[in-house]
Amino acid sequence: MALNTINKRLKLHKNIKPLNQQQKAHLYLLFVSFFLGLSFPFLKWSTDYLSIEALLAWRFFVAAAVCSLFIPRGILRNISVLAHLKPLVKGAFLMSTVLFLAFWLQIEGLKYTSASHCTFITAFYCVFTPLLSFLIGRDKLGLRLSGSILISFLGLYFLSYQPGTTFNYGDFLTLLCALCVSAHIIFTDKYSRQCDVSVLNAFQLWGMTFYACVLLAYQGFPPFVKHGTVPLLTLIELILFLGIPATALFFWVQTSQQKYTTPSYVALILLMEPVFGAIASGVILLERLSPRELFGAMLILSGLILSQLKFKKDAFSFLQKNIP
Repeated sequence: MALNTINKRLKLHKNIKPLNQQQKAHLYLLFVSFFLGLSFPFLKWSTDYLSIEALLAWRFFVAAAVCSLFIPRGILRNISVLAHLKPLVKGAFLMSTVLFLAFWLQIEGLKYTSASHCTFITAFYCVFTPLLSFLIGRDKLGLRLSGSILISFLGLYFLSYQPGTTFNYGDFLTLLCALCVSAHIIFTDKYSRQCDVSVLNAFQLWGMTFYACVLLAYQGFPPFVKHGTVPLLTLIELILFLGIPATALFFWVQTSQQKYTTPSYVALILLMEPVFGAIASGVILLERLSPRELFGAMLILSGLILSQLKFKKDAFSFLQKNIP
């Protein structure tokens, strides 16, 4: 009896297929999106006491320095050839430019709109990215992926959008931010396939550090601490957390793993970021989710799960034949 049970379990274990490279990439992206979501409550606290421009400069500097330490020895000699240097410099320039614009536009937009509006409108990248990817011929918008994006986007509406408000200037800036995020995902998809990802990611973060320093100089180098007194150890811990797991690790994983999947899947998986952010805010800032927000979070998770399920072709044959 016991032997039969063991044989059944062994047979079941053999039937479990190992994860393919794309599924592993999705799990890695989901893992690092947790750290990005976890940074939300810390950033919310920072806006009350610290200069955001200075915080961005320190955050990107730490991230760039950490990523530079992990560049393999001898790789810089190989990229000195013009054939390798040109796509690297071009890719790092485009990626750092649109990504820093996304950060800056979001910060500026928050001055004129609410945090809930900002979260919701920024997530329009999950709509823009598949469309842009489809237009350049990178993605095919299948029924399952399109449905997953629609369900997740509807969930984000319930999670973060407050009815009865109007579209304003801050919302417009945030919409441009979403376009920049989409462009960054598209550029990462292209250049991560052509360049060494460790060098590309480091160059990207150094570019963002440069832009942040320019913005800081334009602002007249405002004091890091705006109000009150913040202990030095707290500042160091905050910068290290935002710089290493929430920036260096996140962008290294995105840059290295995106070549194994498509931009549409990346945009969809990153929609879990506001869900993790809401959970972290509840734990750290003691903010509670309403039933409406919980429903939205469950929809986003459902859309993500749906995107990863594998159906037999027969299951969708009728729909694919009858839905244009």
